[in-house]
Amino acid sequence: MQPFDSMNDIKRLVENKLELVNNPIESWENDVEFYVRGPLAKVPKQEEEKNEWDIDAGMDSEKVLGKTIKVDNLATTRQKLGIENGSTIEIYGTIKCKSDMPKKCLKVDFDKDDGLEYNYFKCITCKLKWICEACNECCHVGQGHEVQPFLQKHVPDWACCYCVKKKKCFIKS
Repeated sequence: MQPFDSMNDIKRLVENKLELVNNPIESWENDVEFYVRGPLAKVPKQEEEKNEWDIDAGMDSEKVLGKTIKVDNLATTRQKLGIENGSTIEIYGTIKCKSDMPKKCLKVDFDKDDGLEYNYFKCITCKLKWICEACNECCHVGQGHEVQPFLQKHVPDWACCYCVKKKKCFIKS
């Protein structure tokens, strides 16, 4: 972190890293809190009273290096917080990523102009072809059915998934 970086910069860094591994953040819930643990610069008494820092008194002092503060304003800079090298920033709460979200049949968000490739499967158990990946996982593999790849990396020109059409779909769209 640079002296004028803030927790908002850390938040963007986390979002960028998860985007790189193809699991973008869908939402930061209201219970998300940022804490800084470790060596913190001594803040003059009058400045400390202005900030709304929660010192984590419940931590075992043998396991914590320095003190702990809760960052209430994510725009506050590293310099203003007094964060020194060797500190750790911890994020607690609910962060929902793409992988945490319920699966959706490709029919829900399909746009033929996006040119995306889709993998299709066939269910031996249901005697059904042209099943999208989400339906394959939730409605067939998830139900113990025998499935096989049918058509990989296909660019459809319409929202094709026969799982819904044949009333085999368990996904709540």
